[in-house]
Amino acid sequence: MNNRAITSRPDVYSPAFFNEPEGLFMTTMKKLCKRVYWYRQKWQFRPAAHHKQALKKMDLPTGWVALSADDDKALKALAELLDRIDQHSGLMTGMKRLFDRYEQEVVPTLGTRTQKDKKDHLKRLRRTFGHMEPDQITTAMVQAYVDRRGKSSPSQANQEASTLSQSMRRARVWGMMNGANPVDGIIRHQLKPRERLPTLAELEVFKRHSSPFIAAYTDLKLEIGLRQEDLLNLNMKEHFFEDGIRVRTRKTGKRLLFPWTDHLRAVVARVRSFNKVDSDYLMCGGDGQALKKNTFTDRWQRSMANALSADEGPLIERFHEHDIRATHATLVEEKMGIATASTNLGHDNLKTTEMYLRGKKYERTTPFSEVVNDRV
Repeated sequence: MNNRAITSRPDVYSPAFFNEPEGLFMTTMKKLCKRVYWYRQKWQFRPAAHHKQALKKMDLPTGWVALSADDDKALKALAELLDRIDQHSGLMTGMKRLFDRYEQEVVPTLGTRTQKDKKDHLKRLRRTFGHMEPDQITTAMVQAYVDRRGKSSPSQANQEASTLSQSMRRARVWGMMNGANPVDGIIRHQLKPRERLPTLAELEVFKRHSSPFIAAYTDLKLEIGLRQEDLLNLNMKEHFFEDGIRVRTRKTGKRLLFPWTDHLRAVVARVRSFNKVDSDYLMCGGDGQALKKNTFTDRWQRSMANALSADEGPLIERFHEHDIRATHATLVEEKMGIATASTNLGHDNLKTTEMYLRGKKYERTTPFSEVVNDRV
């Protein structure tokens, strides 16, 4: 969690205070951020006078409020506590009302994965803009946020700016602001698209040096091209039917049917054979639940390391798990056209697919000699 985001809140702007119960100056105590001190073996929040009425309504102490002994957990608890104080003290600002309404009314209409992403965006946006009114936010403020956020993640900075822009458009429609959208006109980060496109020959080399499970998973990924989250959550009762595998993608909510072929049946059987316990999930852990992302990532990284360091015929260049999806899409587009590739990927429109494939394939040129010969 970003310490600076929390300490910039207006409700923790207050002078250093003394009057510590044990006679120590507060400023000499170990400090995590403003109003959070190490006291009685844990981080605790020292409320200001304007916090106390809300704390009483919440049946919490008005002297010290315990957070956690862990730094990150304490910061998270502090953010949640300050939000609760705002709600109980009549300090709900226009931006907090806007973000709450956007999360309640708009986010549930989006795909499962997109919902999670939007909620994460809103948490960060609340910490920076939550104390303001919509008409107070300027383009310069948004640009400063995007620039600062981009130092750690340019992609996330752009996505959070988009979420803020969508929220501000709703604010105009809902009558919560009168001015122009402050996100319009900002300069977003230029992102270089991934160009890595593993060939079928490279995938064969990788599978030869990887674990049997990862080799089978690679074949399944190449066959149907689903995102990792959708693949790891495939359930034999929910997604497997007589006519094929039916999936509603978590990111876009697209409904896809992958018809059975002999090859697909064989690959599914291979993948399922590695389950060590009986489970409804195609891939499961020892508890019978869907295989955890971290567990899969560990297995993938070990296989990739083996393929790159093999004594005979090693893989020359590393690729990511999601690059296999690009290989699937590129080959489908070459044989069946971009519309089919877009359907297989579960994209909302062809433009998304075009942008996805643009940096991953070469455009065929026309030799000059052919042009000259045609003119003779």
